[in-house]
Amino acid sequence: MNKETLIKLSTPISIFVLALAIFSTRGSKEITTNLGTALAKGNSCPFGHAYVGEGYCKQVICQLGGRNSPILGGKMWKCTPHFGEDRGNLELGPKVRIGNDRNCPKGEPKIGWNSTCNSPYLEPPKSERVEGRRNYKHGY
Repeated sequence: MNKETLIKLSTPISIFVLALAIFSTRGSKEITTNLGTALAKGNSCPFGHAYVGEGYCKQVICQLGGRNSPILGGKMWKCTPHFGEDRGNLELGPKVRIGNDRNCPKGEPKIGWNSTCNSPYLEPPKSERVEGRRNYKHGY
């Protein structure tokens, strides 16, 4: 007879993965992992996040100086410096799982874009781009 134990694991970004551990009477151990949520493909990242591939999005942040991340440059993102600040650059921040937006076309977004709703993935005018989250306190 097998003894079943349900194990709940959490990551720093509050995504839960359930693992079913099955122990046989002979002492051998077999672990079956339910990765249904982790392997699910979506079509939309949360606001202010860019798709980075393999079902993950990363927050778009602004840093002072430097160069834009190649994943983000020339797409829908911008960093607008405040008066007296140097040029801001776009960088990738913390990672989260992609989600689904029923109002967007099915499929994965292109790398560096927010969702499939952004297709045909043409660089918008600067006035229509999304501002990255400021990762510094200068200028407030």
